[in-house]
Amino acid sequence: MRLGYRSDDPMAVALEFLGPVAEAGVWQFARDLLWEGLERPAGQGDIRVWPPCTCHGRSALRVMLRNRDAVVLIDLPSRQVRRWLRRDTFALVPLGAEADAIDWDSELPGHTG
Repeated sequence: MRLGYRSDDPMAVALEFLGPVAEAGVWQFARDLLWEGLERPAGQGDIRVWPPCTCHGRSALRVMLRNRDAVVLIDLPSRQVRRWLRRDTFALVPLGAEADAIDWDSELPGHTG
């Protein structure tokens, strides 16, 4: 698996499946959801995130992905995810500044600025 982020799509992260599970594709979801999930259960519907639960011996960040055909639970190393968010995403677009990084002229049809 690989996490990705682009400053031209500042609100989303991408979780890409590699190797034998590549057919699962790329899932995009809110960067805030991943960040919040490091501290408390977050999300509803198709994507949910749970923080590490040391009381149950789990140090990983748990992510649930659901579509109409399947449900997948993935454990991601929480320290590495936190570090990646801070170094590779918040360094590009600070938390809370996502709307400032969007090119609204290209996003809104008929908008001329």
